[in-house]
Amino acid sequence: MRRVGERRSNQLEWMQQGRGGMIALVRLIVISMFVGSCGMDSAAAEIQRLIAAGKERTYLLERPASSGPWPTIIMLHGGFITVERTAKESGLDELGPRHGYAVAFPQGLAGVWNSFSPGKYPPRYRQMMQAYGGIPDDVGFLGALVADLVGRGIADRERIYLAGYSNGGFMTLRMTCVHGELFAAVGVLLGGMIEEIGADCHPKLPMPALLVNGTSDPIVHYAGGIIGTRGMISTTPLSIWPNDRLVAFLRQLNGCTAAPERSTLPGQQSQLIEIESSQPCAAAPVILYRVVNGGHNVPPALDVAQLLLDFFEQKVRR
Repeated sequence: MRRVGERRSNQLEWMQQGRGGMIALVRLIVISMFVGSCGMDSAAAEIQRLIAAGKERTYLLERPASSGPWPTIIMLHGGFITVERTAKESGLDELGPRHGYAVAFPQGLAGVWNSFSPGKYPPRYRQMMQAYGGIPDDVGFLGALVADLVGRGIADRERIYLAGYSNGGFMTLRMTCVHGELFAAVGVLLGGMIEEIGADCHPKLPMPALLVNGTSDPIVHYAGGIIGTRGMISTTPLSIWPNDRLVAFLRQLNGCTAAPERSTLPGQQSQLIEIESSQPCAAAPVILYRVVNGGHNVPPALDVAQLLLDFFEQKVRR
C-alpha cells in the first residue's frame, strides 16, 4: 500500500515564485503524451480538458475499468506540485480505482489555486496570472469539473468528495464555504481557513470533514496567524484561523455538541499522532489527526489514500 513520505516543506508551499508554475504546466503537457500507459486496476489515466469561464482547464482522471458512474474524489494539489506527483504520492491513482472510485486531479493555473477572497489578490499573484489571461475563477472551474464528471456518467452526483494538500486544502475550505452542496465530504491536509474567507463562510449544509495538521508546521501555523513567509508571492500578510477555531467552526456546523473522543494512532510511530474524533454528531462527523511536532508534510504513518477512502466511505450528499 502506497504511503506518503517526507517532503520538503518548500515543495508544498503555495506561495513561491511564478516560474515554478510554468514548469508545472510544461510537465503536465509532457505527461499527457504518456499517461495512457498507466494504471493497474483502472482504465488508462487520461488528461481531460474542459472550458470554464472562457479558459481551457485540464485534469488527470483515473477510473475503474468497470462501467460508471462511480463515487468520485477530486484531489487538489499543493502549491507548485504537479497533478501526476499528487496522484502518485497520495496513492489515490491506484487505490481509488481498486476500491471502485474515480479520482480527478485538476490542475491549477501557474500551479496554484485561487483561494483568495474575490478582488483581494496579492500584487505578485496578479502579476503571475497575467501570463494566463488574468485571475482564474477556480470556484467556477471546480463547479464545472463536477458538472463535467456527472454529465459524462463518471461521477455519482451524490458521492463526490473534495480533498486537498496545503494550498489545495485552502481551496477545499473555500469550496466548502461557497459550494459545499456539491460534495458529500471533504479532506483538508496541511491546510487552513484564510481569515477573509472564514469571515464570510456560510455553508448551506453540514459537511463531514477530515483534517490533518502538524503542530510545528512552519507554513500553515497550527496556532494560526500569518502564513509562513518563505517564498511568499505577496508582501501583504495573509492570515489563517487557528486550527482549534477551524475545528470548532466545523463542529458547530455539523451539530457536534458532545466532547470529542481523543486517542492516539496505534503502533510504533516516529511521531505522536493524536486523533480527535467528533462523531456521532447531529449532522456529520469531524475528525482531526494532530501530528505532534509535525511539519508541513503528512507523516508516513498516515496512508493518505486509505485514510480518505475510509472516511469517505458511505458518506452521501444530503
